[in-house]
Amino acid sequence: MKHRYLRTMTITLGMACAEPGTCAVIEVTANFNGTQGSAAFIDTTPKLPCSSGTCADPRTRLVDTGLIVNRNLAGDAPDNQALFGMSIPAIPRKITVTDGRNSFEVDFRIVAQGFALTGSAVTREMFVDDGMARPRGDCRASITPTSGPLIGMWAATGERTMCSAAVKPGVVADVRQQVSLAYQLGLPSPLKIPSGNYSSEVRYAVGVGQDFDFAGGTASESEVVFRLNLSVTHELRVDFGRGPSGAPIDVELVPAGGWSAWPRGRVPASVQADVPFQLSLSGPTRMYLRCKEATRCPMQSGAGDTVSLAISASVPGTVTGGGELGVARTTLPIGETQALTISPSGAPLRSQASVLHVSTHGALRAGTHYEGEAVLVLDAD
Repeated sequence: MKHRYLRTMTITLGMACAEPGTCAVIEVTANFNGTQGSAAFIDTTPKLPCSSGTCADPRTRLVDTGLIVNRNLAGDAPDNQALFGMSIPAIPRKITVTDGRNSFEVDFRIVAQGFALTGSAVTREMFVDDGMARPRGDCRASITPTSGPLIGMWAATGERTMCSAAVKPGVVADVRQQVSLAYQLGLPSPLKIPSGNYSSEVRYAVGVGQDFDFAGGTASESEVVFRLNLSVTHELRVDFGRGPSGAPIDVELVPAGGWSAWPRGRVPASVQADVPFQLSLSGPTRMYLRCKEATRCPMQSGAGDTVSLAISASVPGTVTGGGELGVARTTLPIGETQALTISPSGAPLRSQASVLHVSTHGALRAGTHYEGEAVLVLDAD
């Protein structure tokens, strides 16, 4: 009996802005490797320091956008010119990521907008009722230092809100705003996702009445694009404990109780053997047999008599099928088109003790030697 296992790689296809120089692009990356300690994606996106209550949620990540907003604030002016304001499009979005063959959904949500304000006459005291710490609208302030650079974060408490702070009468200031955004990325368990590099984009328009409305400010870009790149690399390792990798494994089939339990001349209805192996597995893997014939695995005698092999597997800690059935003496199909897909039931397998159950079907002749071969294929494609 032989075994082999396969691994495939895919290429990520990137998407660009509709027009060069019109969008701020944030690369969002998350990885899962079957050898890591956890059974979840790890967000590897470069992040900004954040110690606010908003960032206390481990799902939240604050990132620089490179977006700059310039505005003139005048306390005696009407409407937007008297307000420092920004919208937070916190409505959750479902995004489909794909590697060109497989796909899955992720949840993406903007939860807060951070800012660093510079410019002559820019101070916390320029706003009415300490507006940086107590903004108007369905939002709350997270970081507003009392001295030094005016750095803050406003978090949404609803799905769509406009946060603002009014400028005191008599105050006039030219303000340059550096924009950062806090997002949450909801990812499914990678244990049932095939290996690959998955990508997609989340786009937010910038402008009056758009996703990001800066209350009359002039933005450096017309769009903010989050480019998602999610990598899944599963572990697959099989160890039968003897012979070099890929070499045939000799399995002797014997009747129940051994040959000593059968007097000379008597022939058992079947002979069998259990073949132990260890399996390390972190994602969906196709499992099947390759045999000399398309529909059965034959064993043949020198005289041309044949019997068929039946091979099943027991792999604790895995499930298969839409019903999430455990893999316990589960019959292995013959041929790639009939492959059985197994997945970890809750956590990656680490050298899981597993068994192949091999037996014969068909009448055996006394004093006859039979030989056959079956190839066990585990394909983590």
